[in-house]
Amino acid sequence: RDAGALSEIIESLKHSDVLYDTLASADQPTTVTIGREHRREELARFSVIRQSFYVGESEAGAIAIIGPTRMKYESSIPLVNFAAKALSDSLTRHFG
Repeated sequence: RDAGALSEIIESLKHSDVLYDTLASADQPTTVTIGREHRREELARFSVIRQSFYVGESEAGAIAIIGPTRMKYESSIPLVNFAAKALSDSLTRHFG
């Protein structure tokens, strides 16, 4: 709903390591951070749902949804988990 905030975060992601810091390996395969829980101040108005994906047993990367702090978590978390599992399965079949 806030186009200005969206524009700001896109610029932050394009010109800094905010995206890398946000998606870098976490303690758990799935993480949800909301508002001021983020390590980076640029994301204080957002939530991030992050899920690792794998090739075999090795972590290959992460996917995430960045959205408003009041997003629909009950549907967003399963969506990210499903996409990460599908990506993991495909990469493992192809490279694993």
